[in-house]
Amino acid sequence: MEKDSSVDSLRGLACVLLVAYHVIGAQPDQGLRVADGTYLRYLNESLVHIRMPLFTFLSGYVYALRPLQGNGFDFALKKLRRLLLPMMVAATLYVGMQMLVPGTNRSYSLFLLYTGYPIAHFWFLESLLLIFLVLIPLEQGGLLRTRMVFLLIFSSACLISLLKFQPTLRFSINGAIYLAPYFLAGVAMHRFGFERAGLPARAVVALLALAGIGATQLGLSGLIEMDLGRQSLVGFAAGMTSVAALFLFRWRSDVLATIGVHSYAIYLFHVFGTAGTRIVFERLGLASQEMHLVLGLAAGIAAPIVLEKLLQRYDLPRLLLFGKSMQGRHRVSMASAGSG
Repeated sequence: MEKDSSVDSLRGLACVLLVAYHVIGAQPDQGLRVADGTYLRYLNESLVHIRMPLFTFLSGYVYALRPLQGNGFDFALKKLRRLLLPMMVAATLYVGMQMLVPGTNRSYSLFLLYTGYPIAHFWFLESLLLIFLVLIPLEQGGLLRTRMVFLLIFSSACLISLLKFQPTLRFSINGAIYLAPYFLAGVAMHRFGFERAGLPARAVVALLALAGIGATQLGLSGLIEMDLGRQSLVGFAAGMTSVAALFLFRWRSDVLATIGVHSYAIYLFHVFGTAGTRIVFERLGLASQEMHLVLGLAAGIAAPIVLEKLLQRYDLPRLLLFGKSMQGRHRVSMASAGSG
């Protein structure tokens, strides 16, 4: 299957937004410790409805290109290998760094991690795994093949998300509830041909996205009092229309596409580059937040790419760190030899 550079470009954009988010810090006492009311804090908060929804929407779209066919058990095992295994390895390294390295913003415990408590940004991978596991019976039962039934399931997922259901169970179930509508929207984009929408339809979606973004800006600025939480109606509308508009216009960037090819490695390991850069700069007495942002962003993107390029040729690291099959490298080599 020929790779779509527009999908990789959007993956790259999502990576840039995510890494910048963690460089700045989710809270005023994290990352660069940016105070409330500053433009960097405003920038971070204004993109909350795009970052993770975009990652999830693209995951749904890519899944729809090669959907589940056949054995659901094998599909589940592959997702466990691809998502859970590297997540546990990367999260263990992350928690260890938080515990041992002076200058980190907060500490977690391995006990919380190993009992299913969502740790830092790794909650997304737990949520995505749950979505894939729920997807198996839906696909095998043919419930996502017709537009009417798909619409019913999608509407139910949206309603449950907007109800802000917050279960006490762990393993980021609430994250899966929040992201499920975006994943299903990505599936529908390919499965029902919405990606071929004409310019008028794309323009309407873009205008709706601009309206949603405008509403969130009014809320963030304090001009209008409204709920802007992740699972609020305004947040959901802004997020869904924004990611759909970004996708439908299929813009391409060679730089972002190059980043997007390594999006999984960046997601897993960018925090080591961003945190390391911040700690070093603080020790050197560099106080410019703008410089921290630019260099931390560069390190958070470059370090995982270098790591993947160096280690993906070795079976055990490619399995543990990136969830890739240990035999994948050998199959490629044998195919290349056969073609000669």
